[in-house]
Amino acid sequence: MAPVSVLYFYPELDDDDFYVGTCLGEDDEDERTLEGQSASILERFEAIYEALETQGSRAARAVPEHVAALSAALIEPFAAQFRNATELRVVLPEELAQCVFDLLELDGKPLFLRMPVSYVLDDEVPEYEEPARLRTGLILADLTADPEKACEAIHEKLPETQYFEMDEDSYDHLESLEACDLLLVSGHGSLEDDGSGELALYDEDEESCITDEEISELECTLVYFDSCQMGVNWDFIGTFYEEGSARYYLSPVISNDAGDSSTRTMDWFFSGVLQHGNVARALFEARSKLFAHYSRQGLAPIVVLNKSFAFRLYEFDNS
Repeated sequence: MAPVSVLYFYPELDDDDFYVGTCLGEDDEDERTLEGQSASILERFEAIYEALETQGSRAARAVPEHVAALSAALIEPFAAQFRNATELRVVLPEELAQCVFDLLELDGKPLFLRMPVSYVLDDEVPEYEEPARLRTGLILADLTADPEKACEAIHEKLPETQYFEMDEDSYDHLESLEACDLLLVSGHGSLEDDGSGELALYDEDEESCITDEEISELECTLVYFDSCQMGVNWDFIGTFYEEGSARYYLSPVISNDAGDSSTRTMDWFFSGVLQHGNVARALFEARSKLFAHYSRQGLAPIVVLNKSFAFRLYEFDNS
């Protein structure tokens, strides 16, 4: 097996300037400051995010132009490093949470289809060499979010997990959860303008919502939220980072399907993890399959991206 070469990508806002740094091993570092361009870069990322979220044809028409401009500014100056890397780690500041860096392209191919990608909040997160072993855990499914019962299928692959269809007792199941390998929840995410939000269980009544406080004491290898926009919900992301309560966190950055692509994502992702234990590689393989599958359906390009790109992986130091 070829050695892993992890490229660290550091985007930062510096007042009106946009800074980008890269590191591929100790002796291969580079950086670039785009003076006075932070506003225009953020506007392009916001336009891409809106198009992915709404899938509107008018917003979608501008996406190729935005991707090309951002790729030329942020990726192509470091093309040699990207071509030599086998994995990408984006070191993400909170204010750039909705910037979809791995949708940018090199040589006409999106980064998320070139190599495994994960997001970290600092570059001290260990590069885990031991495979993730999933055996025990808790699986909660709201059938309005999981109408095809993808969660139940994962429970069948992992029979030592506990599986419940969401009801008024769902919160009690979470409270009683001890250290485990997996927390998988298919529910309804909510996101406020400031990046905060909750995860609704059973219904959207406030009393049946998971907040970041409820998961602060969690001890878990992998948290998988099949719930809209939980991949940019900084209440949860920040808590996992500060508490070290999970090693991996996977969730969509945009609103994802109830069933359909979400079912396929879950199936193909967990098949990969159970086969080889490499979480970032499993997501890369799943998104590659999703992109190929939906590209064959004759769908609009923005719809293909919505269905294949949605999920983002974060890695944390839970040692």
